This record gives sequence, structure tokens and C-alpha cells, in this order.
Amino acid sequence: MARTKQTARKSCAGKAPRKQLACKTAKAFKGWMTSQQQKGPVADADAPNKTSYINYENTLRSFSFKAEAREHERDFAVRYATARTTDPFLGVPEQWLGVSFLSRYDGAGMQAIGRQPLNLVVCLDISGSMSDPFNDEDHVGGTKLDAAKRSLSAIASKLKAGDSLGVVVFSHTSHALLPLRSWTAAVHREMSKKIAPLRPGGGTLISQALETATTMFKNMENEASNRVMLVTDMETHGDQDLVLQQISQNARKQLWTSVLGVDVDLSVALVEKISRVHGARYLSAASATEFKKLMDEEFDYDVMPVAFDIRLDVVAGDVAFTKAFGSPELNDVFKAGESKTAVQLSCEFPNPVDGDGGIKGNMLLFRLAVGREAVAKTSPVKLRMEYQNAQGIAFTDVQTVTLSPKEQYSTAGIRKAIALVRLVDLQQEYVLDDAG
Repeated sequence: MARTKQTARKSCAGKAPRKQLACKTAKAFKGWMTSQQQKGPVADADAPNKTSYINYENTLRSFSFKAEAREHERDFAVRYATARTTDPFLGVPEQWLGVSFLSRYDGAGMQAIGRQPLNLVVCLDISGSMSDPFNDEDHVGGTKLDAAKRSLSAIASKLKAGDSLGVVVFSHTSHALLPLRSWTAAVHREMSKKIAPLRPGGGTLISQALETATTMFKNMENEASNRVMLVTDMETHGDQDLVLQQISQNARKQLWTSVLGVDVDLSVALVEKISRVHGARYLSAASATEFKKLMDEEFDYDVMPVAFDIRLDVVAGDVAFTKAFGSPELNDVFKAGESKTAVQLSCEFPNPVDGDGGIKGNMLLFRLAVGREAVAKTSPVKLRMEYQNAQGIAFTDVQTVTLSPKEQYSTAGIRKAIALVRLVDLQQEYVLDDAG
């Protein structure tokens, strides 16, 4: 999926509201989740600091899941996990499938193999809204534009020989500040000199910036990957539909788009739309620390998609998918009471690996509907995954997993993912009850 990365922030400075802390149901759930964690190494030592809004995607993306086995040979591979549980509130049995995507570029693989060359045009928002104070959790201070300039400098520091960089600045109009050309230290110095005096003003027309950026790629004939990165607070003047149309049109020409949200979390609907576009990546940061992490540790992974048009099918076995967790692409795929035997994702990226061997957000979770006969006995399920690599070559992977009639978790990762889904369910129910 065209994954999203959103930092978590709330007006209560990351602490739960008093009513929530006092909620007996929340306390009961905390006890249940603690018991789940005591069954194995399920929980991260460091929980996410904040949540921008409560949903499965944000929550699952905030936690790391250990890869049971590293992938050393293929650009893209899949690992499955299964679980049979009992709903702690309803007492009914449940079957689950966990899906993790791996790549030889994960973690140290990116440094060992190397990122492919990149032609990058950064579109820097200098509209009036960028004069607003940056809601910086690290208290660095300054405006949104100051934060955006710092992020642009950080992006530039990640480029290397073989890459190219161009810069567009935009408000209600756009201007090519730096032509797209081969990256050198001299280009870096020129860019820094040109962005230093920029001041915010005017409206925001991202479509203008995209149009200018797109034309800058016309004469690029090398074998590098092409990408536009929008650095913006997304306070647009009604051109979001046109922006999505432009991003989609560019993707058909293998010109990919990243959106780096400056002190902003987009609406769920817009994130879902961006995530369905080939090669698209949405990132958001609420602090200087987050910007630094995104650029220093994750930049190379976030600009290099490794798989497209991913399709997962149940080809044998009396099961079907009834709900998916962890991808905005799949949020509205399953209607109430509906089940499917196939799901699709637009693209996938490699991921950094933390010191404990975990990959943040590397778990898609599916709740399964199981036939009557399969409920009472051990049942094999054959799964087929089809995808294309970055060169357009098609691949097929077929694996068989086993569903158990007894309560079990095949990995610690799927146990953690299920516990997190339960947490989101409880939080959403509490919010709805409180609103009523």
C-alpha cells in the first residue's frame, strides 16, 4: 500500500483526557491487554507518544513488528501469520490472518545494496498560512516555513552522486527556484542561498506547483526514479481534486509523488485517496525530531517503491476476508456483512529496521470468515499474491497457511496487532459513547 506516516499529537499534550483515565471500561481493557502482553514479547518498550486521531492505520503504524525471517534475495516478499482468538467482550471465536511485506532493501539492506538514483523536484509552500507558528513539540520555534526550510535542507543532505534536484516555490502562483539538474555540493549551496530569504505570503494552489514541477522532468532521460515532493501545510484553496488528478496522471508516467505535511494531518478521506495512487507516499511530522527522523533515517526507503498492483487471493480453503486493518486503501473496501476472497493494494515500499529487528507498521491484519467445517478442524488455506516490480515484471507467490480450531497465535507480531485493534475498537466506542 502507499503507506502513510503520521505523527500523533493531541491538544492534551499526549496525556489521556481525565474522563478517559477514569473510565472503568478502559481500565478493564488495560488489564486484558496487559495479560496478552505477558504471554509473550508483544509490546514495544516505547509506546507512541500521541495519536492525531484514533484509527487502525495510525495505531498499527506506530508500533514495530519483528520480521520472523529477513528477506535477503527478493525485492519484495510476503510473510503470513495466523491466529484463533475469542473476542474478550462478546465471547465469540475469531480467525485472523496477518500479512507482512519484506524486501532485501529493508534495514541495512538499503545501505548494502544502495538506493537507485533519484530525480527529485521539491515543491516548497511559501503561502501566507506558512507564516503561522510551527506547533513544534520540541520547542524549536519559528514558523511553518522555517520548519519547511529545515526539512528541505535535510532532504538535500540525503542526495548523492547520480541524483538530481530541482526546487519549485509556490503560493497562488509557482516559480522554478532551482532548475532540475545533477546534484553537487555547489547545487546544495545554491539552494541554501536561494531559500534563505523566502518569506510567506499569498494563497495556496498546489496544482500550480505540480504543473510547474511536472514540466521540469520533460528533458530527463536518465534511468533514475522520478519523484515530486510537496512540502506544505495543505491549506489549499479548493484545488484538492485537481491535485489528486495530477498526481494520478503523473503516476501513469512513472512520476511519483510524496506529500510531506508540515504541522498537519490530512483528513482520513484525503489520505485514503493519496494512498491509492501508484508510488504515492504521505508523510507528516509535528516536531523537529520527527522531521529529522523522516529525513535522516527513512528518506531512502520512502522514495523507492518496490512493488505495484499487489493482489492477494484466497485460492483454496473455505475462508474469506471480512475486514482489514492497517491500510487506508482498505478502509472502505468491506461493507457491513460483506466478505471478499481478494484484496488489492497500489504499492509497497521497503522499511527501516530498528535495533530490535522490528519494522514499524509492517502488519496488515485481516479478520476472516470461516466455513462451518473449517471451524472445528485444522484447515489449510492457499493464498496467492501477484504483483509487479518497479520494472513492470509480474511475479506470483503461492503459500499455504494453517488455521487452527484451538486458540493460538502463530507469531508474537499478530498477537500484538490484534491487541492494538481491540484498543482502537474500545477507544472509538468510548468516544462515541462520550459524544452521545
